[in-house]
Amino acid sequence: MGSNFSLIRKLPLLVKLIMPKGPYDYLLDLHEYQFKWRNEEDTQIKSSISNAKVDMLKDEIQYLTKKNKDRKGI
Repeated sequence: MGSNFSLIRKLPLLVKLIMPKGPYDYLLDLHEYQFKWRNEEDTQIKSSISNAKVDMLKDEIQYLTKKNKDRKGI
């Protein structure tokens, strides 16, 4: 009896693996692609913002270092 119950529980998965792709599968693929694309786009935007902030801080450090040297007469 236990093996029959186990087979019944696994039957929907087996049917899904055997059946060809349907409209829902294509919609799911589209959704996953859009999610991946948005995630990559967000990551690139955040990386660009971080890089811009780092560049601004480097410029500020260089400016303050030069200003400090000029003030000390070095």
